[in-house]
Amino acid sequence: IYTPNKEAFDRTTHHKKRGYLEALEERENKLFELLLNNRYEQSIIYCSSPNRVRDLSKRFLNYIVKNGIESNSVELDINEWIKNNISTDWSLINLLNHKIGIHDGALQKHITSSIINYFNDGKLNFLFCTTTIIEGVNTSAKNIIFYDSKKGRDIPIDFFDYSNIKGRAGRLMMHYTGNIYNFNPIPTDTQITIDIPFYEQNPISNEVLITLSDDEVLNKETDQYKAIKNIPFNEKEIIKNNAVEVFGQKNIIDKIRRDINANYNLISWTQTPTYRELEYCLKLGWDHLMKDTESKSLGIGRLINKTFNYGMHQNMAQLIQSDLTYINECVQYYDEKNNNPEQEGINKNKFSYGKRYSEISDIEIKEEVIMSNFQIHKHWFQYKIPKWLSVINSIQTFVCNEKGLRPGNYSHYTNLIENEFLRENLTILSEFGIPSSAIRKLENLIPANMSQDDVISKIKNERIYDNPIFIEYEKNKLKNN
Repeated sequence: IYTPNKEAFDRTTHHKKRGYLEALEERENKLFELLLNNRYEQSIIYCSSPNRVRDLSKRFLNYIVKNGIESNSVELDINEWIKNNISTDWSLINLLNHKIGIHDGALQKHITSSIINYFNDGKLNFLFCTTTIIEGVNTSAKNIIFYDSKKGRDIPIDFFDYSNIKGRAGRLMMHYTGNIYNFNPIPTDTQITIDIPFYEQNPISNEVLITLSDDEVLNKETDQYKAIKNIPFNEKEIIKNNAVEVFGQKNIIDKIRRDINANYNLISWTQTPTYRELEYCLKLGWDHLMKDTESKSLGIGRLINKTFNYGMHQNMAQLIQSDLTYINECVQYYDEKNNNPEQEGINKNKFSYGKRYSEISDIEIKEEVIMSNFQIHKHWFQYKIPKWLSVINSIQTFVCNEKGLRPGNYSHYTNLIENEFLRENLTILSEFGIPSSAIRKLENLIPANMSQDDVISKIKNERIYDNPIFIEYEKNKLKNN
């Protein structure tokens, strides 16, 4: 595809190139025509990011509808689950009804595994995906379309990634051969160099350097080494074991030491934190454990509110609805204040927030809110916040013991938020691709003291999935996983 269209396609690599928009439209139309010409075969379309996956899949759907193409789709059981647990208006329902699937790292595991199963069963013909598709996922695809040339915004796809993407075609013994359609130049096959910091110490991260003994450090004259060397031994042991921002942790140690008397109650909590206790800890993480390259666009205030509300409601649909309610309030506020934006006492953040959302449709707002909450759930609730709390827990324990005070214990809450607030003996079911909605219903059917192995046996042997409290999608996930 690329070679005969090189002149036009190359104009799409930068928005300042002459004819950029026209070339972009031409390239997109080539993709959609290719997909329609091969619509009776299964195709995977590689996209650079979750945003691209959603945007391009919806644009293809509009193209299909505009051209009057019949989808002949079958009703998928996940649609009922989406309506009950996410939103009746989520675009994924309409995509699936037209045999279009999406697959990216922001989606919950049970959704991506279901979409792959639908695709492999022939219920979907088009799968728009990111590099998550190359992480051990086998599909029945006949065609692979290398559409975007990057991972995320700036990282080029290298030959190794390209080979893995290409390798998704013709698998599962469904086809003797598969097809790869290149919308970009094929990456150069270059030798891969693996940098081992232990041997190559220029550059070397603080998190690696702090783990090395003096005998292993090649250059002891650097400011980096001297700064780490000056950290007291006991503090260094705590910092080293946590394996995150060295000097950020050092700052947290110093901060908690300063605060321990005045804010001991905010530091020494156990079980579930109050809003102020959670606020204190998350601000420590935000101020000292974020890398310079990480985005802070979410805002610490919003992160604290969403985390606390998630602990209260433990429900994605509730988080989505809360965001929509707040956006609606901001839009109304903007409409009221718009005639006199310079008046005293105006909330500028709320005003600008309302202005932004007053300019886009309700459907676009819902799509943005749903995607945002999936990303927050995956990145913050299941990864970043549990890691922060684990680090801060070890530090507050160290400082409290140093001061002869009873330390707090954040482990219980950390495990809860990382595992969607599910009961401990049922959390393993998430790894099998069971939605949390079904797992919560199981809490009423399975004893809390039962081992995880016995839980799985009980579900299978007693056919618990046939209980009428489960919707069809939940029954099928419990039965088949």
